[in-house]
Amino acid sequence: MVIKRIWRLTKSADMRTSSPQRQHRIVVGAFCAVVGISLTSMTLIDTIGPSRGSTHYGEASIVTTLPAPVQLHQLDFLLGKIRCTFNTGTKVSATTQPILDGHYYQMDLTAENAFGTPKLTGRWVLGWSSIDTSFFSYYYDNAQIQGTATSAGWQNDHLVLTGTYKLGEYGKDGVIRDDFTRIGDNHFRIHESIKDDGKWHVLDVQDCYRYFGG
Repeated sequence: MVIKRIWRLTKSADMRTSSPQRQHRIVVGAFCAVVGISLTSMTLIDTIGPSRGSTHYGEASIVTTLPAPVQLHQLDFLLGKIRCTFNTGTKVSATTQPILDGHYYQMDLTAENAFGTPKLTGRWVLGWSSIDTSFFSYYYDNAQIQGTATSAGWQNDHLVLTGTYKLGEYGKDGVIRDDFTRIGDNHFRIHESIKDDGKWHVLDVQDCYRYFGG
């Protein structure tokens, strides 16, 4: 709008009847005015930042943190220290804690074989996607098992995570389903299955307890 007004000024009757020198001074003055307005606007943006104050554009901008998704509390049963015993004899010890201001939960785990020898060390990160309105997870470990899964959340006392994983020990991909059921306040069970030829086959059953202390 300002530029249009300046342009009208340069086209005024005064300019058309002015000498070439006066016309030159008017054009140069108009150009300087536009540059001055642009620089002033940039300075204001640099100084105070966007009105929402949610970015780092200016020194005086205020960074605001959005609250963690409330849906994540559906996974609170995983927080703390957990011990799981598989029906195959494998044992897992894990610690789960909130990360990134509570926007995600991270589980660090170690597993040992039935004879007590180390099996793997892994990490499992879980979060809520407001875009897909579902939970998502990313798992990886030092046994070259890696993959992602999604879940709609608790339904009929079950929380089911299903996804595709790179199965390092088998050298191929597999679709895995982890079906969580709560047995008690600090007790839950996981039925883990793999999909093959369109059918689900149980891999193992994990009996898990959340405990407090050392």
